[in-house]
Amino acid sequence: MIMKENLVEILRQLLTGLRRNLWYTFIITSSYEYNLQAATSLNAEEYETLLLASGIMVKKGDTTVYSNSKLEYLQGILRGRLDIHICRSKIDRNGIPLYFIAVEHPTFRNPSLQAKGNITGIDEPNQPSNGLDDESIRLLERLCTERASATKAVERSAIERVVLRFESPKKSFFSSVEEFKYNLFLAL
Repeated sequence: MIMKENLVEILRQLLTGLRRNLWYTFIITSSYEYNLQAATSLNAEEYETLLLASGIMVKKGDTTVYSNSKLEYLQGILRGRLDIHICRSKIDRNGIPLYFIAVEHPTFRNPSLQAKGNITGIDEPNQPSNGLDDESIRLLERLCTERASATKAVERSAIERVVLRFESPKKSFFSSVEEFKYNLFLAL
């Protein structure tokens, strides 16, 4: 499935505001200070919602993965409008490989070399806002609202399943609070 045009436009607007020639990671990690969420001035909900809606990030249970094919698609669709570079690299010798993005040709060959370099002034975004136009802001707000509603619906459904188990003829009550919590966990 390809990425929707309006999501590509939001990502283009956000990436346009980044400081050029630097690698940014998609996740916040203590071993690498340059992260895309901070650089784009999005809050955690907006950032995660955008990455999930675009398919760049996928959650499978407690595991979060990033889609190389979606990143390559974004790179291709933006070619000619915005030159972005994508790489996957380890920052720590025994760490897991992370995905990184840079706008225009990066100064450092890889993020690990950038982390060792002496770069200042990265903490703040290039502009006071994230650079989104009004239409993109409204779309992102709508995506966040829809995601929150969907999450609440899933939680309600899980609670209803626990209540149904609680009221089943086989067993009229849970023997302890711990058993109730366990069953609630299973339903989620």
